[in-house]
Formats: sequence, C-alpha cells, structure tokens
Amino acid sequence: MTGQRLDTELMDVLDKAAEFHGHLGPFLAIGVRMGLLAKRTLRSDGFRDLNAIVNTGNNPPLSCVVDGIQVATGCTLGKGNIAVRNLGKISAVFRSRRQAIQVKMKMGVFESIKEELSDGDPEKMEETARNVSSMPDTSLFDTEKVRRYVKGNVEEDQ
Repeated sequence: MTGQRLDTELMDVLDKAAEFHGHLGPFLAIGVRMGLLAKRTLRSDGFRDLNAIVNTGNNPPLSCVVDGIQVATGCTLGKGNIAVRNLGKISAVFRSRRQAIQVKMKMGVFESIKEELSDGDPEKMEETARNVSSMPDTSLFDTEKVRRYVKGNVEEDQ
C-alpha cells in the first residue's frame, strides 16, 4: 500500500488527530481523509456549516474513524453535529447547507489494512496509517451525492 507525498494540511490534521486520539492508526487516518474529502467536496469550512452521520459504531478499530472525522471537520459529539450509527461500516454522510454526500471506504482498502496488520506488530500501525494517508482519494473511497438527509435517517440517490 503506497501513495503520494503527504501535503502540509493533511500532516497537520493527522498530528492533531493523533494527539486527540492517543496514537496514529490507519482507521484514524481514514477518518481524517473522509472528513477532509467531505469539506473539499461540499466547499465547507467545517465547524459551523457541516453535519455528519458516521456508520462505524462505537467499537474500535472502526470507531477510530469517528475521532478522525471530528478533528478534520470540527463536527463533534459535544456540539451535536455528528451522530454515530452502529452499522459496522466505514462510511459516513456529510451535509453542508447546500448539499450532502456519502463517503464509503472501498472494501479492498479494508482488506489491505487487515493484511498489513495481521502479525499484530503495533509499530506497523503508524506506518500503515501513513501509507493510507498518502493514497489518492479515488483509491480509498467511493463518493455519491445524497438526495435526502434527515438526521439519523439517510435516503440515497438511486
């Protein structure tokens, strides 16, 4: 799993996310990447005009995605502009004032991460996170516009 060089904004957000979360791992990096992709796609500055519904649930390692999204977007549980649904999927719906998108991690990425971490070596977590962070968005995610967004209930375009 290799990719492009990390840009300065991404490196800064990854550092902040690792500090917030306690360590840098691949699912935290995935959350950061999802959040930054949503902000760019929706032309949002985050924090005030963005909401998210994350479908990972609350169990690590999938729930680490939530921390990455919180740091990257400014959507927080305390502000109530992020919700977590227990679906066990690495996907999220992001809504700005103008539109909404769904971002889903490609299944092949999940399998690659599992394979890289299969020997249980904790030192590989950060290396895998940096590798994931340097991959192009199109290699990591599928994105689609969402027609209707109601907090807690999402109806996708067909």
